[in-house]
Amino acid sequence: MGPPRRSRIPSIAKIQDEIDQLSKDLDLSGAIPGDVAGQPTYTVTMSPPHSGGLLGAATVAFDAVHGVPLQFSVYATGDSSPVLQLSATDISYGTVPASDFSVSPPAGAKVVNVNVPSASASKATLAHGKHHASITGAAAVAKSVHFSLVAPKTLVGLPRRSVRLLDWGGSPAALVTYGQNLGGIAVIEQSSPSTATTPDQSGGHSELSLPTVSIDGVTGDELDTALGTMIHFNRSGVAYTVLGSVPPVAAEAAARGL
Repeated sequence: MGPPRRSRIPSIAKIQDEIDQLSKDLDLSGAIPGDVAGQPTYTVTMSPPHSGGLLGAATVAFDAVHGVPLQFSVYATGDSSPVLQLSATDISYGTVPASDFSVSPPAGAKVVNVNVPSASASKATLAHGKHHASITGAAAVAKSVHFSLVAPKTLVGLPRRSVRLLDWGGSPAALVTYGQNLGGIAVIEQSSPSTATTPDQSGGHSELSLPTVSIDGVTGDELDTALGTMIHFNRSGVAYTVLGSVPPVAAEAAARGL
C-alpha cells in the first residue's frame, strides 16, 4: 500500500457544478455567515420546491475556512425550531491518534461477531434482489406474492404510482406507492407471521409499545413524528405498513382505504 492520498479542495467550477445539480431538485438559499462552537461558518438552507410533505427545510453549516460541515438541522413545516440537529461543540483540526480508535467493550458487555458473507454469497444475494426488483406492476406482483394484493388505483386522493415486488427476509412482499416526492404515501404488504393475531384482536406488535389506532375494527400500531407517520396492522393474514411524510389523520385515512 502506498501513502494515503490527501484530499483536494474542489475547484470553484466543481463546487458551482454541484450547486447547479442540487438546484434542480431543491430550493437553495445563499450562504449565510454565522458561528458554530466559536468557529466561523456559512449556512445553506435547502427546502423541497414542492410536495415536501411535513419536511420544511434542512440546513448545513460549513466551516468558513476548512469547508467541513459542523452542523446539520432538519425542520418540520411551520416549525422554527429543528426537530433533528447534529452540531459540533468542540472543534480542533489535526492528526487523529490511532489510539482513539482502539475501543474496548466495558465489563459485562455482550459481544456479537458478525460473519461477513463471501463474495459468491454476496453476488447471489444481489442477483436475487435484482430479480425481485425487476417484477413490477400490480398484475405481475399479485401473481408473485402469497397473499391477496390490495393496491387501489387511488388512495386518499393520490394516484397509484408504482407496484414493486420486494424480498422481505426471503419472503415475497409488495411495495405500493401513491403520489410523488415526500408528499406521497408508501404501503408495504407482506404475509403475517404465524403468530399474528386475528382481526378482532391486536393487529400490531405489542413489544413495540406504540400508541394504538383502530383501522376498521383492527387495532394497529401508530408512530407519529414531526416529519411523518407510520401505521402497522394485520388483517386477514396480511401485514400492512403505511408510511408517509403526512400527519396522522392522512395516514389513518390511507390505512382505512386499503
